[in-house]
Amino acid sequence: MSKKVILIILIVSVAINLATVVTFVYFWASERKPQPHLGHRFPEWQKNHLEKELQLKQEQIKEMQKVHEEIRVNTEPIRLEMVNRRRELMMLLQEQEVDKERIKQLIKEIAQIQAEHDMRIFQGILEIKDMLTPEQRGRFHVLLHELLGPRGPEGRPCDPPSPHPPHPPLHKGQ
Repeated sequence: MSKKVILIILIVSVAINLATVVTFVYFWASERKPQPHLGHRFPEWQKNHLEKELQLKQEQIKEMQKVHEEIRVNTEPIRLEMVNRRRELMMLLQEQEVDKERIKQLIKEIAQIQAEHDMRIFQGILEIKDMLTPEQRGRFHVLLHELLGPRGPEGRPCDPPSPHPPHPPLHKGQ
């Protein structure tokens, strides 16, 4: 083998190894980024972000912590029930003869459980909203929309709806 061939093989090998290391680092770093969600846990970074963005007073922070704990306690059993139903649904898919009626039933049950879960979360959000000043409520609405609002095709939040209803169109002669 000539030195040229060995050098090319060495360069290709180093490039492949470097690409592998960069890929592992990328996925490791992306998994460690905090992900915004309102699951059964409220990460510390979200709590601090909310306190800072809304400029909350200590009294408001304590009240919000109580409401968050109530939300967590009220939604945990529902969340676990939903997980169990989804697990059962996945098990049905593995069977040789799929029971389509049971699948339909489970999907309906999961939808009902999800609706109950969302209702309890939003009841808590309404409690939190009531403890805010009007200025804080405006910013809270924007933050909630960023966190929970509809998402466009690229996965980013859509523009929040206007807090004021649209004006009716003006017609000539009015």
